[in-house]
Amino acid sequence: PRGCLKLIYTQLSILPNQARVLTFKKNHAILFLEPGKLSKPKVLMIPIPNKRRFPRFNYSIPVKYQLRNELIPFYTVTRDISVGGLKILTNKFIPPNTDISIEVKLTSERIINAKTKVAWSNRIEHSEQYLSGLKFFEINPDDRQNVSELVSYALKH
Repeated sequence: PRGCLKLIYTQLSILPNQARVLTFKKNHAILFLEPGKLSKPKVLMIPIPNKRRFPRFNYSIPVKYQLRNELIPFYTVTRDISVGGLKILTNKFIPPNTDISIEVKLTSERIINAKTKVAWSNRIEHSEQYLSGLKFFEINPDDRQNVSELVSYALKH
């Protein structure tokens, strides 16, 4: 969000001391513009551009995952998926940089296997569950293509 402020100030042609950020949301910022000599105070909602490398598709599908040093796999669901990785729901905190092997059932006919690395893990507010972002680091090119086709199709429809 901090990097977005520069962009917002430039878009509005204002100086940082002329505005106060009230809140950042997922895809916008709400700013309070200080009144100038000729203007009244204003509250603006400014869109923040999506800087993601790969488009994401909100999709809940079954995932089997196994941490590197664990013998027993865990089962969960995705919250979203992209060509670069996926977000999963977990019952425990998984530290960033943890290696995880996953098996994802994209459709009834398509199952992909990949090795991922945890990019981030955050506790869901008022819950004992976590959301973890996994980045693909070893995935079969055909499996990556299957994910790409699924996301492209879903985002068009």
